[in-house]
Amino acid sequence: MAREIQPDPILDNFSHTLYLYGNSEEIVKAWQLQGYTHVLLHVRAANLILENTGETTDLKKTVDLLKPISTSPDGNYELLEIPVR
Repeated sequence: MAREIQPDPILDNFSHTLYLYGNSEEIVKAWQLQGYTHVLLHVRAANLILENTGETTDLKKTVDLLKPISTSPDGNYELLEIPVR
């Protein structure tokens, strides 16, 4: 990719992120303040991992605050834009 990419295990850290920021709106604000512009989400993994933690609803609320940009042909990945403050 032409831009600098920083991998961030959102799924691995989502429980902690939710604990730190409390709700979806605050999570998105924190991502904005940290300079993130996009999220690349592995949809199947998100559903599997977060189903086991009971946080699927919280992730869905967070994703719903982002702007869908594109989805991979196999539907496994979704690129989402974090809205500008």
